Amino acid sequence: MVNVRINIKGDKELHAKLQRVRAYGEKHVGQACLVWGQAIAIEDRKRARAKGGRSFWRDQARRIRAQRHGHDGAAVLVGIEGLHHHEGGDIFPSAAKALTIPIAPEAKGKRAAEFELGGRDLFVLPSHLTDTIGVLGYAEDDGVFHALFVLRSKVHHDPAPWLVEADQALRIGHAELDRFAAKLAAA
Repeated sequence: MVNVRINIKGDKELHAKLQRVRAYGEKHVGQACLVWGQAIAIEDRKRARAKGGRSFWRDQARRIRAQRHGHDGAAVLVGIEGLHHHEGGDIFPSAAKALTIPIAPEAKGKRAAEFELGGRDLFVLPSHLTDTIGVLGYAEDDGVFHALFVLRSKVHHDPAPWLVEADQALRIGHAELDRFAAKLAAA
């Protein structure tokens, strides 16, 4: 589960809009933030469903929701499987010395240990590339090397392109706070 928080300290206009909402009562600030979070969650769900496929992204879209966070905020919770780096970043091995990135069709969805249990002697061809330890594979009887995995000390993961970016979240916030303040003024 990823908890997305938006910092509005640098946006004086948005902060002023929240203060206008606060003038109607402290409880309305949390409600306004929840409405804002729900608008972001709706946009995230639309984008996830637009990715297509039979059901995976539809199921993932159902896991995106907004939740009240204290009396003056809300959080958008993104329960996407495998989404550990909403904003992108480096992934490092946690228990092993290297990440094994499958590069052969026969290696997809398998661990290196499964090939060794199958009777193949695996070995590493070292690499001179940055963050690449080498290539893990096996040799046939005729001496031909079959590469299975690239061993990396870290990999970079780009941000999820279908989740709302911070600048768009702020634009949504401006629109939602204007609408919310107008409703309070009309009441």
